[in-house]
Amino acid sequence: MSLHGCARASGLDRRTVRRWRDWLHERDEAFAFVLRSRWPELGRVAEFNAFWRNVIDELTLARAMSWLDREGVVP
Repeated sequence: MSLHGCARASGLDRRTVRRWRDWLHERDEAFAFVLRSRWPELGRVAEFNAFWRNVIDELTLARAMSWLDREGVVP
């Protein structure tokens, strides 16, 4: 989904969605490593967008971020 589509669907400003996407992209390797160590089936998807779509479909973003926060990975 495009930034504009995400902003429209979430009701957030496009700049906010872009900031969050960029924040996630900067931490992708660390987040993906921890998530894959807990849920190995997530390791089958390597590309950034496909990986995070898989995370959202399988876990929900809230559950993934909660797990990352418990593991001390989310700053």
